[in-house]
Amino acid sequence: KRQGEEELLGVEDWPGLAGPEAGGEPREFVRADGSRLHVAGRYAPIRLPDGRALGSVEVLDDQTDLEAMRAHVHRMDKMAALGTMAGGIAHEIRNPLNAARGFAALLLERAADESLEARWSRTIVAAVDECNSIVSSMLTIADPEGLALETIDAPGWVAETLELCRRDVPEDSSLELDSDVEPCAFVGDRVQLRQALRNLVANAVGAQPAGGLVRVRLSSDDDGVHVRVTDAGPGIPAQLVERVGDPFFTTRAEGTGLGLTLVHAITRLHGGSLEIRPEPAPEGGADIRIHLPYSPSQPQR
Repeated sequence: KRQGEEELLGVEDWPGLAGPEAGGEPREFVRADGSRLHVAGRYAPIRLPDGRALGSVEVLDDQTDLEAMRAHVHRMDKMAALGTMAGGIAHEIRNPLNAARGFAALLLERAADESLEARWSRTIVAAVDECNSIVSSMLTIADPEGLALETIDAPGWVAETLELCRRDVPEDSSLELDSDVEPCAFVGDRVQLRQALRNLVANAVGAQPAGGLVRVRLSSDDDGVHVRVTDAGPGIPAQLVERVGDPFFTTRAEGTGLGLTLVHAITRLHGGSLEIRPEPAPEGGADIRIHLPYSPSQPQR
């Protein structure tokens, strides 16, 4: 790679050259631009026929793409395991949850508006609804089939989703939409895509303990539609970027760890992708992007 060559020229001692310690195991290096390389090296001495040491040679093998492929396969294995687990337990959990909610709703109808029983009943209903939401997310991840495809106006989809999101935005936060998209349409499942974008916005709002601005940017090009969500929170540490999309991994005590997993599943089902930037956004917080092709069957470049 050209940038790597420029970094090596004129350098007498590069940490990537391990000498006799180079046994073929990949090591990680961070470039000046923040990108990461996985390099494996093998070392061998060069000797003259009479046994005198002439020098040595170390062969470097850039395994960055291989490591990325391994990480991708590992992630798919984890998603498959989650799907198997979720499919097995979600339906069984939903039945008793619905029963609990039904009886709590009946108690709420019979209780006086401001009574202790009414407050307890409302709390039970709200808690069951939250559990049902988690179960629904698990089922979507476990069985992401059957897209209800329709032609969607991109600016309209984002605008209507943000209007729903604004109901849950606290007073110390604000939500703003930037769009440079002319009226354009793409094919997708409106309900699932709305759910994905709502999860991104909810994560961004929740990442701002002191409040701030959550900005949603919509753009498009020849490859499809791009949505970028940034916030004014602390950002995502580079060492956690690989994990934040894992099922049940969360950095917030009140989080479920399913939000970004669900976003990833929905975008992948549409033939798109989810990108989490380790470097901070201009606002100083997280920078998360989704790409959606104009058609789920459109080949990706």
